[in-house]
Amino acid sequence: MKKQNNQNTNIFNFSYFIEEYEEETKLIKMMMGTFHHAFKVLYDYYKIPSINYISKLCKINHRTIASYYDGTSSEPHYKKVLAICAGLCLSPRVSEYLLSTIRVDLSISSNVQDHLYHKLLHVAYHEGLDKWNEYVKESHIGDEHLL
Repeated sequence: MKKQNNQNTNIFNFSYFIEEYEEETKLIKMMMGTFHHAFKVLYDYYKIPSINYISKLCKINHRTIASYYDGTSSEPHYKKVLAICAGLCLSPRVSEYLLSTIRVDLSISSNVQDHLYHKLLHVAYHEGLDKWNEYVKESHIGDEHLL
């Protein structure tokens, strides 16, 4: 009987994985386009209550966030995009897609900080921006790499 319960648990987890994958795929398809379009989709998809709310989560000035939403800013630096990924606790696939809208692929970078960011995208995506910055501090790569 114990073995059967483990199998049921594995089936349930796999079902959750498939549902999560399908939801991410749907979201990424909606995000297709420029960074500004993708950001607006995320903002609306997650029903973010206000510019100030996301500004606090991502530690990005509210005017900058508003310019991302309305498409009036230039493309952001990738560290701002990473702050959005961390602040919103985006899944790795969604984060990587958002970064691709500004032509950034952390997995092929030769910079140590980019490898750390890539690792954070995959193992700490659910922990939030403050925790990511703690990890950056603990890594001793320099405070200039905080998000």
